[in-house]
Amino acid sequence: MSATGLTGDDIVTISLRRQAGSSLVPVRAATSIDVTGQASFLRVDAEQPFGISVNYAALLTDVNGVQWTVFSGPITSTVASDVVSDAIRGVGAAVKIESPLEWKRDRDATQFNINGRVVVVGKPRSSRSGTLTVRTETDDAGDAMNELLDSATEGTILVRKQVSLSRLDGTYTLLDDTESPNWYDSYRWFAMNIVKGDDWPDVMEAAGFTLQDIANNFSILSDIAAFFPGTLLSIAQYDFGP
Repeated sequence: MSATGLTGDDIVTISLRRQAGSSLVPVRAATSIDVTGQASFLRVDAEQPFGISVNYAALLTDVNGVQWTVFSGPITSTVASDVVSDAIRGVGAAVKIESPLEWKRDRDATQFNINGRVVVVGKPRSSRSGTLTVRTETDDAGDAMNELLDSATEGTILVRKQVSLSRLDGTYTLLDDTESPNWYDSYRWFAMNIVKGDDWPDVMEAAGFTLQDIANNFSILSDIAAFFPGTLLSIAQYDFGP
């Protein structure tokens, strides 16, 4: 999504929201961004639902503190498969989600027999957990799925149907997985034990480390580049603590 012509209206702050139905959801890394002196603003929404119409809203604040909202026209993104991805890095794999699904919810309850009367003490019902099985149909998709499972941020994956389903689409924490490849073609099945988790916040907070921590661990820029071959996000996620 891009917003243009910002300098013409003296825009100093912008926030982007995705609208599906009556809900406005913040777009990642696009909340209260200082755009003073910038003519345009661009963000990629790696969490956009598929196969349903959405709009985008730009919340604008000008140099005088006046605020207004501008909406895009309706957008429907279509894909040729279901998708399992990393909501933070945006990488993922084209898959086919197998059915049926079976969700388990625990209460962590204990029962006591008190003079013939059974008393149950339990905690609130947990979020859902279960086994999600997906199929990849090409070597590239299978390799991409393995790469995702190897490097998913905090072991968290984003699941989206080809036409998004609110009862399925969402963020899940990966417990373990089993890969079952065919020997006679490129099909592979991945059975993932997962637990439903909260969606990532739209703004990621730093771990509390500073440029001085980097300076204390590396001498020259080439040392940093060699140690972090990925993106700058790899540095932000690294633990420089003892």
